[in-house]
Amino acid sequence: GSTHPPEEAIVLERFARLRERFPQLRLVLVPRHPDRFAEVAALVEKSGLPSVRRSRLAEPLAEPPAVLLLDTVGELGAAWGLADVGFTGGSLDGRRGGQSMIEPAGYGVPVAFGPHVWNFADAAARLVEAGGAVKVADAAGLEAALATLLGDPALRDRMGAAARELVRRQQGATERTLDVIDAATGERPGTAVPGLGSLPDAGPRHRQP
Repeated sequence: GSTHPPEEAIVLERFARLRERFPQLRLVLVPRHPDRFAEVAALVEKSGLPSVRRSRLAEPLAEPPAVLLLDTVGELGAAWGLADVGFTGGSLDGRRGGQSMIEPAGYGVPVAFGPHVWNFADAAARLVEAGGAVKVADAAGLEAALATLLGDPALRDRMGAAARELVRRQQGATERTLDVIDAATGERPGTAVPGLGSLPDAGPRHRQP
């Protein structure tokens, strides 16, 4: 999900190798930027793998091909819900700092990502520490990690459950943070504020998450 160049070429090559060991394996490939859909479609076609573009599906397929190119906008979240394992892009080439791994984790998908995840450093570290994700060094490491996960359903289940639980525990963090700030500053409805007098008690606060 949310791949950047050269990750699509890397993923297609490694997927083809993995499919020799796992014949039922299928790939849903989701480039990050819509203006690259045609470029990635050409890469998929060049790979020789049976494929279809989501934008050209008029009805459900009787038998999904090896590769589904999700060349639409707004459907990645639903795609994560279909996954057994995931890879979040922007993390292998050292130029982009990774894409969010929280969404697949929330679906209970064990996720792999490359070493360059500074955009989501805290989330990545927490997921790895919790046992819900694996950080790999390069393309070979990605293939090895995916092979391990594909070959061990029990491990996938454990990692997926750990990822989902971590995301669940973080829900409501904004509200809890604001409560801590309120407690530290003493700013409650009816509290006197220097220069403004007493704030009226307006009832429950409505916060935007």
